Amino acid sequence: MTSRILYLDDSIVTQFLIVDTLEELSLDVDLVEDELQARSALADSKYDALLVNVDVAGVNVAKLIDRCQNGDRAVDPIPVIALIDDQAPLAGQDGPDLGVDAYFYQPFDGHVFKDLLSRILTAGPVPKSIGPQESFISPPLDPTAQHELEERYQGRRKSLDKLINTYYTLSIKLVDELTVAINDNDSEVGYQVAHSLKSCSANLAALPLSRFCNSLEQSLRLGSMEQAALLLSSIKQEHSRVLVELDVLINKPNLEKVSHEPKVYPPSTTKDSVEILVVDDDPTARMLANDALTSNGFKVVLAEDGLKALSAANERTPDLILLDVEMPLLDGFSTCEKLREQASTADTPIIMLTGRNDVNAVERSFEIKATDFFSKPVNWQVLVQRIRYVLRFTETLYQLKESERRL
Repeated sequence: MTSRILYLDDSIVTQFLIVDTLEELSLDVDLVEDELQARSALADSKYDALLVNVDVAGVNVAKLIDRCQNGDRAVDPIPVIALIDDQAPLAGQDGPDLGVDAYFYQPFDGHVFKDLLSRILTAGPVPKSIGPQESFISPPLDPTAQHELEERYQGRRKSLDKLINTYYTLSIKLVDELTVAINDNDSEVGYQVAHSLKSCSANLAALPLSRFCNSLEQSLRLGSMEQAALLLSSIKQEHSRVLVELDVLINKPNLEKVSHEPKVYPPSTTKDSVEILVVDDDPTARMLANDALTSNGFKVVLAEDGLKALSAANERTPDLILLDVEMPLLDGFSTCEKLREQASTADTPIIMLTGRNDVNAVERSFEIKATDFFSKPVNWQVLVQRIRYVLRFTETLYQLKESERRL
């Protein structure tokens, strides 16, 4: 017998994507766009699951859940799946507190969504009370990001082991510091630690954990401690799952070694090599940057904060600087301003590394004369191409200036 899904959403784009996926699974779908239509459908028909976008205006999710679990026409509880938009400022804060049976985070991932639906529809009756760790079904390591990570370290077990062990030690330390900050009601320290844990977790493909950290970071940025304890609990549970999964990854048989010739940029330059200064307080980010850049023929200098970056730039003028925005002691914006004040780095290309969709950081980057920006977590294959383009553009601009000077 074909399963029936009631789907509540007012976004035309999301409706198209999800309805298409549901029909691929041979499921019957009834689409409604508001709470009134949903209540009417639940009263008239029997459904195997309710899929609801919690960001639809005017929808009382709690009442819909109660209707599915305790309604007059519901002989058995109806599983409820909540769609959560992780682009929202405080996305995910209410997730573990909604009491739904599963959460699905957007942007849309068809493979994960199909897996989630299959598990929900074949699980039988769903308990009315489910803890956050049980209700969150997505795997601790994002499959696509994990595949990219494994592919990058093919045949280099020691490098991958070092990266995972660095994250293991660092993340445990950050979770402990976050616990102390939340217990002390210290939103400022908590915000900084949540940001650090978010960034390093994203580097290791732990995107669900990174999303929880982002929710806490954004909340603490506003000085709100209301959801801090709940989110901390979710972070600890998800962090435990990540460590278990990383243990599995680190014990996988070594992948077949693939030989790659370094891609030296640019062939037209008169220099033997190009040197890039990478500035980031996250040790996992520095390790990934060093690996990606050196494998593409660049020389790399690493700095863990803005003050050390200024010192390194004075000692040896780099050809390009990758500069993280969020850093202790001297943040990326202040560092960029000081670099622009120095004659040796006044024209050096600077690419700012910012959080995804952080519009304010992007605007600020251009105000302080940064050359470009790139979103974190970093897709290094794409960023390397961006670096080549920026270097090529800078070289062309330099040649034009020299020609103008001679004329």
